[in-house]
Amino acid sequence: MASDRGSYRSIYTVLLDDPDYQDLSSEARHLLLALRIGGNQPGIFRIYWSVYEERTGYDKKTIEKARDELIKKGYIETDKTLVWIRNALKSDPGFSYKDSKKVKGIRNIILGLPKTGIIDKFCKYYNLGNPFEDA
Repeated sequence: MASDRGSYRSIYTVLLDDPDYQDLSSEARHLLLALRIGGNQPGIFRIYWSVYEERTGYDKKTIEKARDELIKKGYIETDKTLVWIRNALKSDPGFSYKDSKKVKGIRNIILGLPKTGIIDKFCKYYNLGNPFEDA
């Protein structure tokens, strides 16, 4: 949803109490939230890490270390110029597979991204089929 104040993202607050999340460094927790808030609803988008340096105030080395920690712990996957925040849709209270408009919107977002291996993994993970075949 967009307004004159921009779009918003929903995140179940249980994430903040999750022991695995709490075990992350503060920089990795901050980066994960910045990615989730700054990304799109499905949580798979083009990434420009320098933008997150500006958003978080961390230098390149700190961002890389936090990113690597998130990858190692399974919170994100990266592929060339894309990042996928795993479970972003599953933890988004505004998304439902029963809402065909939302599913179509997710598929349209996918079609706007470069076709890389991470797209295939994302589509299989969420049982979305192959949007490139249907386009």
